[in-house]
Amino acid sequence: MYRRFAIALLLAGSTAQAAPVFTARSADLEDYLSLVTKTEGELEEACAALADQVPQTGQAWLRMGKRGLEIAPDESRDAEAAAFWAEVALGARAAARRLYGSAAADTFASGPVLIEMKSGAASVFAGELRTEGDICEAMTRLVGAMGGDGGISPFAAARDIATAPAAPITIGGETDIEMDAPLTPGSQLRGPDGISAELAEDGESIRITANSDADVGAAVLRIYSPGDNFRPSDEIPLTVLPGGDRPLPARQVGALTPGGGFAGELPLGGAVELEMTLKQARTMTLAAVSNADLTVEVLTKAGAPVARDDDSGAGYGFSLNALLPPGGYVVKITHCCGGGGAFAVSATSE
Repeated sequence: MYRRFAIALLLAGSTAQAAPVFTARSADLEDYLSLVTKTEGELEEACAALADQVPQTGQAWLRMGKRGLEIAPDESRDAEAAAFWAEVALGARAAARRLYGSAAADTFASGPVLIEMKSGAASVFAGELRTEGDICEAMTRLVGAMGGDGGISPFAAARDIATAPAAPITIGGETDIEMDAPLTPGSQLRGPDGISAELAEDGESIRITANSDADVGAAVLRIYSPGDNFRPSDEIPLTVLPGGDRPLPARQVGALTPGGGFAGELPLGGAVELEMTLKQARTMTLAAVSNADLTVEVLTKAGAPVARDDDSGAGYGFSLNALLPPGGYVVKITHCCGGGGAFAVSATSE
């Protein structure tokens, strides 16, 4: 994608300088905007799948910390609401990581959030900000809170950032900037941490790259004339996007062996399929550890159902016990209601 900009600059101690005119070319921008649209649609689908389970009343405190989801009902009678909002928060965290990068969703920037349900309507209290609406509006609000963005619509905010008058650069990607007027030979380029820039020998183009140390959001690439390393002669605004945080594929595959396990993250509305081969008949127990409400199915390689379980394990986890003949199987893990989240599954046999 090509984007052409003319930027007027005011430097300290000087009058307005001639605006640098440049064209930014990045193949990743369209991918990011598509990611925003896709994530917004998936969140709407997850919300619709949970709609018939919304508790009518109840309060819960919620925080996403480095140890995972931390949630506590206000009173014991609010446990149903707390369990429901734990599912919502896992879906919101997955969306926040896609929009804001891998550093997002570790904590609520505004601290713990109180969610209150009254007659099916949701109120979200995050710091001094209170929003009211239905479950979908509350879920969207949580996405913004987990990304450190106070806006009610994080998807609109993500689009605004991506289309700002600046050169876009994705983490793990590169962008070429073509200058209308060549820079002075020997000019120095300095970006913030995680951003590197290389000036072509003819001074007419710049290639910028971003690594995992770069912060998602607005940044500046400063240009210094030869012999003056203290005051930039020009600046080029940048927009750093979480290009390395692509959505997990809707269908993930892996392997599971008797006596072993598998840990991963279930994509929002997706499935994880683990191949398992038994050389002899075994009574297998498949159990999940997760904050998400997961379902397990055992299928033959041809796709025929063999066994299924939903809530027999601890919390909302599954625990399936079945005698399986020798052969090849697929252990398919999904979310009961279109959500997602981190999980670990173990396979033990008698």
